[in-house]
Amino acid sequence: MTFHFPRATHAIKALPVLAAAMALSVLIPAAPAGASGFSNTGIVAPTPAGMLAVWKPDLIVSGSAQPLEAYDYGNTYRVTIRVQNTGNAQSGQTLVSIWDHGNQAWLSVPALAPSGYAVLGYTAQRVYPGGDCSIVLTVDPTYLVAEFNEYNNSSTVTLNSPYAC
Repeated sequence: MTFHFPRATHAIKALPVLAAAMALSVLIPAAPAGASGFSNTGIVAPTPAGMLAVWKPDLIVSGSAQPLEAYDYGNTYRVTIRVQNTGNAQSGQTLVSIWDHGNQAWLSVPALAPSGYAVLGYTAQRVYPGGDCSIVLTVDPTYLVAEFNEYNNSSTVTLNSPYAC
């Protein structure tokens, strides 16, 4: 067996170039030019079909309102808020913002497992005639949780009243 020393030195010189090429092939791509709202965080894993899936939480919020008490001048409502993680990874703790007739309130939401949910409560009051029969709920308004879809975080609750709000 003969060993060609000059060829071996050329091969050794090529190793750093090969290592750099391999390192670049496993990086997550950067955001395309002009892409707004693009996020490249998350865990990338192979799926059974051989495609790649990004494992992230996805928080959604919904609500309903029931009158608690009726007065001569208005109503008090109990608002039930449901926050659900429809993603495939656990979420961190976050907040729900409640925009109620010009006032803003905040409620804490615990970390949620995939398919997990939390039920929260809020009391709203309306004076007749108020002109505004809705409350806007927004989960994760400060983007504490990196989600699969950041654009499905708001919902509107209508306060049903026998009188015009």
